[in-house]
Amino acid sequence: MKAVNRLFLMFLMVMLFQPLVNSYAASPAAISIRGKVVDFKTGKPIPNATIVMWDLNTLQLRICFTDENGIYRFSGPLLKLEHTYYIYAYRGNFTQKTVDYVPSVKKIEIKSRGEYEVDFTLVPGALIELEGSWYLVQSPSPRGERAFFLKVLNEDGSPLNLDPNMIDEYGYSVHAWFLELSKKLIIIPADTPIIVKAQIWIFSRIQRRLTKENIILYNGSLAFNLPQGSKCALQISHYSLSRGLSVADAVFTDISSQVDEAQSIGFVVFDERRKMADSKQKIMEASSLLKRAKSEEDYLKIWSVLRAEIEQMDLVSKTLQNMRLISKTSAVYLSAIMAVFSVVLAFFLFEEEKKKLISSIIIYIVFLFSSIHFVSRRSDSDS
Repeated sequence: MKAVNRLFLMFLMVMLFQPLVNSYAASPAAISIRGKVVDFKTGKPIPNATIVMWDLNTLQLRICFTDENGIYRFSGPLLKLEHTYYIYAYRGNFTQKTVDYVPSVKKIEIKSRGEYEVDFTLVPGALIELEGSWYLVQSPSPRGERAFFLKVLNEDGSPLNLDPNMIDEYGYSVHAWFLELSKKLIIIPADTPIIVKAQIWIFSRIQRRLTKENIILYNGSLAFNLPQGSKCALQISHYSLSRGLSVADAVFTDISSQVDEAQSIGFVVFDERRKMADSKQKIMEASSLLKRAKSEEDYLKIWSVLRAEIEQMDLVSKTLQNMRLISKTSAVYLSAIMAVFSVVLAFFLFEEEKKKLISSIIIYIVFLFSSIHFVSRRSDSDS
């Protein structure tokens, strides 16, 4: 009897759980992403690496960490068919500004159900923190929010050729935004000589459009070559003002040549030469001050001097342009003035009407050819 009861009980259990079993068997396969994170140089697994996954369709975020074997796994309702994901891997703490592996990124599209394998090879890294402000003499404002992009390059300026998925752009780059990384932090490959190219966008009132300014950042006068996990601070105020001195010198050279040309064709440019000499002296003083500058007040003073002198030199250039314009405009009325002057001069030199007429024509022709020669000489100089 006991055996019959057991069989009956088992039959009831099978009947009760059969719908659940059928439902599970009929459900579609789940979607998951797993992978392994290893060291670029040694191939060993990296434990406690941060894995960040962004759904680009919904901008939802998930984070997990690798285990002691460097393994991570994502699953659940966030993973959806026909969605695209950015997956980032790195090890460090951006809030505490400590990093020992450079972030890498991979893009994956979910086309079907199942498990996706996304492995990472991370390059050992170090961190550069930018300090100060971008003092650009081309901008009417010394400081303020400016869009800038930071590109990590080999010391010869060529692109890095380590891991193809390694992130090498920071500042206002897309990947820095997804990583929620401070715009003044740069993560570079460790034990590798590199430089950083900064591209800053500013609005030019003269050109009436956005322009970009490129500045190469060095570790002093050498390339950066930092050990893994280390951190270096870089003062960008000094670099941007060094670039500003180069811009001011270039403006001085260009406008000085304009002054020389104006003098060679007969313009009086004593005042313009004096102003250019004063600007050159102040640029040299700003260069001397930059060598011993230590505070933001010093940097602001240098920017103010350079900005004022560039505007002064631009004013000299506009003055020279006005001189040329006035000389060309005066030439339009010169022929009529010469005709009247020729008649008046002939009237006083000769008594006979015939001689007055002939002499006035001759004098007018002489003046006319002289003025044409003078104007054409200036036009050749302008071109």
